[in-house]
Amino acid sequence: VATPFYMRTPKSHIGFMDLETYRPRDMGDYHEVYAVGWIPHCLEGEDLQPKNVRLYDSTDDPLTHNAALVHAMVDLIALIQSKPDTYTRKKPYYLYFYNGAGFDNLLLLQTMASHFHALPTSMAKKDGRLMTLSFLDGALVVRDLCLFTLASLDKVCKTYNVDAHLAKGKFDHNLITSLEDVNRYWDDVYKNGKLERMGIATYLAKDLTALNAVFNVFAQSCFDIF
Repeated sequence: VATPFYMRTPKSHIGFMDLETYRPRDMGDYHEVYAVGWIPHCLEGEDLQPKNVRLYDSTDDPLTHNAALVHAMVDLIALIQSKPDTYTRKKPYYLYFYNGAGFDNLLLLQTMASHFHALPTSMAKKDGRLMTLSFLDGALVVRDLCLFTLASLDKVCKTYNVDAHLAKGKFDHNLITSLEDVNRYWDDVYKNGKLERMGIATYLAKDLTALNAVFNVFAQSCFDIF
């Protein structure tokens, strides 16, 4: 599918990621990644569906710290390194989070250093927040779309009229205190044919489709203005 005219960066160079974490019992404010969602390439139209989000969870690898994030980054790094002429310092792969500057980006930085021995090629920090990061000699650039929209993802979805099946869902994060809980609450629960409780998988996938959809509208708006 061709890249839309309003996107100067090819869709193949734009991806989206989101992390879900929990605080293990009796470990204070320590957070562990239990699930990750990744859209490798910017989606549009009929391709922008929750089913096209790659999901990772830590339950199959409980001994690895932040296992879901490690496995997701293995795949992302493999994608970049498999095409050294496509993804370069001048033509990087942009990975967008939402509100990641104060949290997700820190976990990503720690994981890249501890599991991949990869330190940032460059980093911009302001008021304790990681505004942008680059790795792999600049071939991977991490950004936070929230720094551009300056509102919660739920609010931006409503402002941009993102379709309900793509927009951010709801999940009680207090339910997750262990990897056993991840298995317990992974799937949706229906009662009498109606959704009674959204599961982690659907919630995470919709977070990613919401982020992708907001990015598309934001990119179009920037093109229209400038």
